[in-house]
Amino acid sequence: MNTKTLIGLTIAVLLAVAMPLWAQGQQGNGGRAAQIFKQADTNNDGKVTYDELKVVLPGMTPERFKQLDRNGDGVLTKEDRPAAGGMGGLREKLARLKQADTNGDGKVTFEEAQVAFPNITQERFNQLDRNGDGALTREDFRQILVEKFKQADTNGDGKVSLEEAQVVFPRMTAERFNKLDRNGDGFLSPEDRNQ
Repeated sequence: MNTKTLIGLTIAVLLAVAMPLWAQGQQGNGGRAAQIFKQADTNNDGKVTYDELKVVLPGMTPERFKQLDRNGDGVLTKEDRPAAGGMGGLREKLARLKQADTNGDGKVTFEEAQVAFPNITQERFNQLDRNGDGALTREDFRQILVEKFKQADTNGDGKVSLEEAQVVFPRMTAERFNKLDRNGDGFLSPEDRNQ
C-alpha cells in the first residue's frame, strides 16, 4: 500500500468519525460509547479497567487505553470524557485550524493555534507538529492520519476490518464502514479508493 493511498483512505475514515469515544457518551445513554462502557463495566462501579474493555473490544491496546484514560488514573470514567462544549468534531477542528492561519501561508504557528484553541498547550502543539518545524501543516496531519490507520491495522495485512476500525475510531458504525468499503469485501483497503 503506497503512502498516498493510505493517506486518502485514512482521511476518508477519519472524516466518517466525528468525535472521540467518550464524547459520544455525553449524548445520553443511547450512544455506542455508552453501550460499550456499560457492557465493559461488569461490576457496575462506574469504572472500566483495561482488562474489562479488552473483553468488549479485543483489539484494544494498552497504548490506546492510555490515550482514552485522559486523567491517567488507570481506569475509564466519566471524567475521561472530553468536556461538554469542547472542541467538537473533526471537521470543526479542521475548519478552526484553517481559520487560525491568519496570514494564509498554509502553516499554523503556536500563537495562531492559541487563537482558535485557547486551551492548547505548547506540549500538545509540539505533539501535533510531527516534523518539528514550529508550525502545523497538512503534512503534520497526514502523518497523524497514517499513524492512525496503521494503528487500526492491528494484524498488519494492509486492510482494516470493522472491529479494527472501531478500536481507533470508536464511533465507526457498520453503516459508515460499509459506505467506505466500496468494493464490499468487508475491509477498508486501497481497493476501496479505486471503486
